[in-house]
Amino acid sequence: MAVSSQATGMSSVKPQASSSNAAPGRGGETNTRSTDTKGGAARLDMQGQVDLFAQAMKLFHQRQLAEAAPLFAQAATGPARDIAHTARTHLAMCERRLEQNAAKPRTAEDQYAAGVALLNRGELDAAFGHLREALMAEPGADHFHYVYALCAGLRGDLHVCAQHLRHAIELEPRNRGAARSDPDWTPLARQPAIRELLHPERRENG
Repeated sequence: MAVSSQATGMSSVKPQASSSNAAPGRGGETNTRSTDTKGGAARLDMQGQVDLFAQAMKLFHQRQLAEAAPLFAQAATGPARDIAHTARTHLAMCERRLEQNAAKPRTAEDQYAAGVALLNRGELDAAFGHLREALMAEPGADHFHYVYALCAGLRGDLHVCAQHLRHAIELEPRNRGAARSDPDWTPLARQPAIRELLHPERRENG
């Protein structure tokens, strides 16, 4: 079973950061220690850079990436080249992780697509969570019930499987034929509760 990916149109989130090519020492907006030059402009000193970097690393390890990123950006402008280089590296890591977090499923269809992708990879528990979120958002979507039922059955919960397969068929009768021809349903179709839903004519003739 496969699902086509759809563009989500999500915008990535990036913290406002200074350019890594900025002239060393320019950090006028920082609240850490600085020294005044003859021209009156504030210049980030070594201790200020060390303090900023330490604050940023603490936030980074606490996974407060949005707060850590601007501190890394400021630390990257300090006079110590090794700290500046490490700060730029961590800033890039923050930006990349924030972008990934922004790309998490948001709509019901996003949750459904993520669930199907995980189901195809055999990650049943993770898939079940996404499919459950999709169903909670749109309980009238027959294809959500269909795949949720399949995932539940593969996880060994035949009661939930039968319940949602029944809903899927009630909402769209063609789901019965789809499940009959879907090889993913083959091992589940041997179970009496599922077999009765897929082949009601056998019960009537029996």
